[in-house]
Amino acid sequence: MLDAALRLVAERGVTATTMEAIAEEAGVTKPVVYACYPSKLELMGALLGREERRLARHMRGSLPAPSELDDVEATLATGFRACLSAVAAQPDSYRVIFMSELGAEPSVQRSVERARRVQTERIAALVGAAMRARSVGQAEGKALVVASVVMGASEGAVKLLLSDPSSWEPEELAQLLAQLLVRGLEGLGLT
Repeated sequence: MLDAALRLVAERGVTATTMEAIAEEAGVTKPVVYACYPSKLELMGALLGREERRLARHMRGSLPAPSELDDVEATLATGFRACLSAVAAQPDSYRVIFMSELGAEPSVQRSVERARRVQTERIAALVGAAMRARSVGQAEGKALVVASVVMGASEGAVKLLLSDPSSWEPEELAQLLAQLLVRGLEGLGLT
């Protein structure tokens, strides 16, 4: 049921996705949909919850281990590649969160912001450790800036990949982002 709803919301948007359309897409009758989800609001809530959990798993999977921070460009490319490959593998999940009108819902915005904050903190911890190991001054503050830039670049790349998937391969886009960011990190003494 949720897979059918995901396909329709990604294609048509929430407003144009009816319970009847979901039933048809799922190959069941409308009463079956209502037996599983008493309202469209509950179905959309379940869909969002599932997609947010997927997004969080993919984000966690894109982080390197602290021992992998010796080659900054390779580390960045690996993280971006993991993120963008997940987007390419499940574009509808990301489209619903980042590009549908569901993304404008306050509860969705809060959830995405929580996930963004957690991921930014994780990246900042990794970058801060690498900076301290290299005796970079003001490591904590600089690490948070770097983490925020990495997150912004990731989100921008996700939206680019979703809006024009034929223009970029995840590998190519990941490498380009890593190359761009590593130039800035050179000035901070991280490379």
